[in-house]
Amino acid sequence: MANYDPKKYDLTVNSVIIEPDGIDNFITYEPSADLVTRTVGSTGEQVHNTNHDTSGTLTIRLLQTSSLNDKFSIFASLDTSFAVLLTDGEGTTNIGSPECKIMRLPNLDIAAEVGNNEWTISMLNVTAIIGGKPGLPAEV
Repeated sequence: MANYDPKKYDLTVNSVIIEPDGIDNFITYEPSADLVTRTVGSTGEQVHNTNHDTSGTLTIRLLQTSSLNDKFSIFASLDTSFAVLLTDGEGTTNIGSPECKIMRLPNLDIAAEVGNNEWTISMLNVTAIIGGKPGLPAEV
């Protein structure tokens, strides 16, 4: 039986280790494009088209009270790109890019209770392995 522990994922942004602060859905990675698309001609001829877009988006959610918001504000003000690496300490998932930038500042909501800040990072030339846990039987 596999063991899942979100605390075993390591996220490094510009050499700063980012640790979750209690938010349930802390990190989301989304590739920008499909790996392949399909074209079907009028006579039924079918072709798979390979897509070479290796960009993606990483969304990081932090409590409004997290001191990491200060670091992300600094990243947002940088004129240069920075590196991001997400790894699974107990598995084979590994997502990284040497060319990242903050896409926009989070919305700010002042309410009766603390909310979340959502930081969206544009990633270029992503290398991504969405893996599993080594040593467990593969289900194919």
